[in-house]
Amino acid sequence: MTSSLRRTSPPGVWIARKLSIAMRRLNPMRFRARLLLGTPLLILLLGAVSATAADVGSDAEIARHRIVGEWHGTSNCVPAARHAACRDEEVFYTFAPADRGDVTLRADKIADGKRVPMYAARFHYDVRRNRWTSEIQTARAHALWSYTIAGDVMSGTLMDGHTHALMRRVSAKRQR
Repeated sequence: MTSSLRRTSPPGVWIARKLSIAMRRLNPMRFRARLLLGTPLLILLLGAVSATAADVGSDAEIARHRIVGEWHGTSNCVPAARHAACRDEEVFYTFAPADRGDVTLRADKIADGKRVPMYAARFHYDVRRNRWTSEIQTARAHALWSYTIAGDVMSGTLMDGHTHALMRRVSAKRQR
């Protein structure tokens, strides 16, 4: 009975059911009094959990609204990570909504005066750190892109996924 209740009911229902069985076994009269006093408390607790989940959802949606659009700026190699293949770049980023609250990025750079596609990536919003992140793994590299938004200014970094060394800094402004 308990395992089927656990599988078919939301966690809060299962916990409330287990508590009521345990309290009823202790003393039926006390159980009725506790039930009357405890029910409003349980409702308040479940409401607080639901409100917190809704707040997280709204924070992610606000962040998604802030990043979607066209951005233009620079992506510069960090001196300590500079090597022959690394070049400072003028970049154009286009962020578009994706499913599950994520966004997709299409990154272009200016080469020989022309806009040239570089890569596309999917970003997820990290509510705790207030930033958009994307982990990229290929046969040759493992890296982590990270962007934060402050008004119409975006700043970002590229970190080596193995050593966590900073490789690039990005600074861009929203295009209107």
